[in-house]
Amino acid sequence: MATKKLKQDTLTPSQKDDAGAPVSLTADQELAMGIVERWNRLDEVARYYLSQWEAIGAYVMPRKSYILTTLIVPDMDREANLFTSIGVQSNMTLASGCMSYITPSDSRWFALEPTEPMEDDDDAREWFAHGTEIVQQYLANSNFYTTMHEFYLDRGCFGTAVLHVEPGDTDDTPLIFRTFDVGKFRLSENHERLVDTLFYRDKFTVRQLVLQFGAEMSPNSPAKNTSKRMVEDTILKLKSSMPFTRVQIVSVTKPKKMDAISSLPRCTLKLKPSIRFAMEGTTKSLSLDLAT
Repeated sequence: MATKKLKQDTLTPSQKDDAGAPVSLTADQELAMGIVERWNRLDEVARYYLSQWEAIGAYVMPRKSYILTTLIVPDMDREANLFTSIGVQSNMTLASGCMSYITPSDSRWFALEPTEPMEDDDDAREWFAHGTEIVQQYLANSNFYTTMHEFYLDRGCFGTAVLHVEPGDTDDTPLIFRTFDVGKFRLSENHERLVDTLFYRDKFTVRQLVLQFGAEMSPNSPAKNTSKRMVEDTILKLKSSMPFTRVQIVSVTKPKKMDAISSLPRCTLKLKPSIRFAMEGTTKSLSLDLAT
């Protein structure tokens, strides 16, 4: 089997020029360095768990057990070396049960309902009921249910999982759901011990980066600053010469200021069988047209 051990080197962006002299950083560079520094701190904490997850995955989810070890050539060695597949089958059964009883695709498993003081308002209840139908339609037209099964597999095996959602580029795919492989993300908690920050590191081809951020990267577009212009020019040159070159990217999703979301509407998300969660709107959400 062709594998290699991943190095746990920290990311160290340079703060000096080619001559070794210190350079002044732009606002974008300072932001990027802050993200990288925080990733490195979270990575130090996560190293112990990475080895544990790889050991567990070898018995329960072999195809995702290459966390500290990466495959050079895909193979089925870990699956073939399993003495018994009970762990794999048990995790599949758990994921299927979660799909059937928590998020069934063939029945309504949630409903939006108004909170106080609008609980007895018939117009408000009708408005939220219409919103429930719209959300169900969006989920059904997306890859939500196929992605949720993978999410349940990750959670059952590793005890942690991430379900990421972002707006799609077309009307046919208004929402795009995906899971992040264990080992490629880091989570951070707020003062209430609730996860509020997600870091994700993976390799993307230059073509993928241009497709996602191409609207902001054009040879004729004005540059905000010289450093950003140089980065964009480099990516555009790679696109024409080596579009499938893989580049390592660290992205972060973190909350905006709380005062920016305190005024957004609130509702109650009612899950089967009558489990209630208070839900607040977010500053980055899909705009639903509830007009009759």
